[in-house]
Amino acid sequence: MPEKWGRDGMVGGNVVVTGIGAVTPLGLDRNSTWHGLLAGKSGVGAITAFDAGDLLTRIAAEVRGFDPAAHFTPERARRMARFSQFAVVAAREAVADARLTVDPETPTGSAWW
Repeated sequence: MPEKWGRDGMVGGNVVVTGIGAVTPLGLDRNSTWHGLLAGKSGVGAITAFDAGDLLTRIAAEVRGFDPAAHFTPERARRMARFSQFAVVAAREAVADARLTVDPETPTGSAWW
């Protein structure tokens, strides 16, 4: 059992953000997302991923233009939920942004895929 437990039940310690990655309705990477935010753009629009005709709400903040084939093999993409694909791509971008090298011989306490 870890030595330090916080009031929230989590292990205490410092968190350091060293890189940023994003896949959002405003953009498919951190730069396009940031520029969309600065421009005051909204990622909300008509639902296009499926027929929303029977729903009360027909708007959503969809991630548009994401191509799993650009990031994963067809088999890997089929086995991953779409939201998981976003998370993995954003995590990879954050690792690259941080210029981290992951060495199995030197555990860093970081998690990525």
